[in-house]
Amino acid sequence: MKYIILFMLLLFALAASTQVVTKSADQIRDEIARIKNKTNWESDAEADTANAKIKRLAKELIILGDQQRAQKNGKMNDSANNEEIKKGVEYRMQLWDKMQESAAKGESSDIDFAEPVKNEIVEEYKDDQSPKIKNGKYLEVMTVLCIDMSLPTVQRTIDQMSSFKGIQTLVILGGKNASRVDLADLLDRAALYPLKELFILNFQQFVSTIPPQVANFKNLTTLSLVKNNIKTMPACISSLTTLKELYLDANPLTGILPTIQSLRSLEILGVVKTNIPATELVSIKNELPNCQIIAK
Repeated sequence: MKYIILFMLLLFALAASTQVVTKSADQIRDEIARIKNKTNWESDAEADTANAKIKRLAKELIILGDQQRAQKNGKMNDSANNEEIKKGVEYRMQLWDKMQESAAKGESSDIDFAEPVKNEIVEEYKDDQSPKIKNGKYLEVMTVLCIDMSLPTVQRTIDQMSSFKGIQTLVILGGKNASRVDLADLLDRAALYPLKELFILNFQQFVSTIPPQVANFKNLTTLSLVKNNIKTMPACISSLTTLKELYLDANPLTGILPTIQSLRSLEILGVVKTNIPATELVSIKNELPNCQIIAK
C-alpha cells in the first residue's frame, strides 16, 4: 500500500503547474525526489513519515496546477475560487484513500466511497442528503459531482445533471451495500461535461458491463471501475487514448491486453484482486513499458 500511495501522489503532482509565485513546482518535485531517495522503504516507520511529507507536497502541487488552469479559463485568482480549488483537491485525495482501502479488502470491504463528498453535502445541506441546488452560479462553477445510487433521493440529483456545466470529476457510487444503476442513462446525461475523471465504484453484481458511452469522453485521464462484476474488458476503453490512470481492481477480469495495448499514455494500471494471470501482466509491461502496474 505504501508504494501505491507514493506513485499516485507523485503522478498527481506531475500534473501540477510548473510556475508559482513563492516556490516553483520544480523545487517541490525536487523535494519529493529527495525524500523518495533518502527513505528506507523497507521500514514502515520511515515509509509512513515519507508518505506524509510527500502527500503534503503533492497536495501543494495539485492546488497550484488547478489554480493555473482556473486562471487560463478566465477565473479570478481570489480567495473564494482558491478555497473551492482546495476543497476539490482535498476531496480527490480522500476519495483515492477510500479506493485503496476498498481494493485492499476486496470482497469483504464495507468502505463507503461517498463518505468524503457526503460529509460536505451534509454540512451545507443538513436537511437533505440529495439537495436540489437552486444557485445558478454554483451549478456553473462546480467541478465535482457525486451520484450515490443508494440514497433514496438520488433521483433529484440525476434530474438536475444537465444543469451542471463544468463537471470534470464524475463519481457514480453503488453505496455501502451496492445498488442498481442505469449507467447508460447517467452517461448520456453527462454527455456535455468536460470530463477528465470518471469513477464507477462498488456496484458489485449490478454492473457487469460498461456502456459504450464511456468512449464519448475523449479527454478522460482517469477511469476507475473498482469493485464491480466486470469479467470482460469493454472494447470502448481502447479509444480513450488520453487515459493516464486506469483502475480495474476487485473485478473478476481474466484478460485485458487486447483492449488496453493502444493506451500509450497510461501511467498507472490497477489490477488488485483480479484474475489476470501473471503471464499477461508481463505482456502488458512489454507493451506499455512506461506504465506502473499495481497488482498487489
